[in-house]
Amino acid sequence: MAEHVFAAQGAELRIVEICEAGTGQSVMLVPLVVFRRGPVKMGGFPDFGLVDQCAPVLAGDIELDDALTDLLWGFIEDALSDVDLIDVKKVPPRIAGRSNPLHALPTELVQDPIYALDLTAGEGPGGWRRKHVYKEARGKYRKFEAAGIHFVEARSAADRAFVLDQLRLQRQHRFEEKQWYNTLEEEPAQSSYIDSLLREHGPDCPLRLFALRDETRVAGAICALSRGRALSAMLISMGGEEWRRFSPGLVLFARLIDWAGQNGFTELCFGSGVQFYKTRFGGDPWTIHAYARPLTTAGTAYLALRRLKAIARRLRDETARLSAPGAPAQSA
Repeated sequence: MAEHVFAAQGAELRIVEICEAGTGQSVMLVPLVVFRRGPVKMGGFPDFGLVDQCAPVLAGDIELDDALTDLLWGFIEDALSDVDLIDVKKVPPRIAGRSNPLHALPTELVQDPIYALDLTAGEGPGGWRRKHVYKEARGKYRKFEAAGIHFVEARSAADRAFVLDQLRLQRQHRFEEKQWYNTLEEEPAQSSYIDSLLREHGPDCPLRLFALRDETRVAGAICALSRGRALSAMLISMGGEEWRRFSPGLVLFARLIDWAGQNGFTELCFGSGVQFYKTRFGGDPWTIHAYARPLTTAGTAYLALRRLKAIARRLRDETARLSAPGAPAQSA
């Protein structure tokens, strides 16, 4: 992100290392970014619309008690003491299958939740595997198999590059069809960031790529980021009209969930958004927190203006909804 995204934004990366007082052992690394919005200097976790969750990196063998939250946030605020506004978003309750000691912010602002699936709770009468969607996905997958299409992970460098190219091409066609803004193609820095992740290899490579495919055809693709015992869905695409009746998106998620469970993952995050299909697969909402603290008059003014814009946007959307044909009449 520092190489591709921050440079395009004129942003500065800062890393806060938090160590044990007695041993000097590193227990947490906190990535921070400082950037400008007009005359206002802002600081927070790296985001720029590219990530679903913003969190620190935890040492592998140390558990941090929630009682340390205020102390930890104090270190972060000290590192950002020269900005006008500390603006932190998308803070999740868990990191790579572990509790996030920074989830309880000094002043919490609840955001839209993200949905995650506890992969260890699939069996039994109340388990998510009992949901009808998995039976439906198995039936759809059998149709793919009859057509010679299988769910596979792309492992070699050439195969990974091919699948990602197909994923991006399919997304581009879909976004053009829907007249949606495609940040992955319209913002070169984001595209470069994904390409950089793709080039990493080895057992610790975070970017995992999967596809419904044969030797020449790709009916759909999905990529996810892996860390520890957690897998987080990142991008998904579906092939052309010939595959739509097979519901490739449904099958991709169902097969990804199966793969994650078989490979030792304990949770799968569905990414940002509150779409219905996430609860259909058994996903539970995670409370996501945000925190905004102005440190100067400029920061206070910027935050007030942003809140006014949000209010105006909600009023505009509500007015448009009530003015739409077929909207219910309002009584006095």
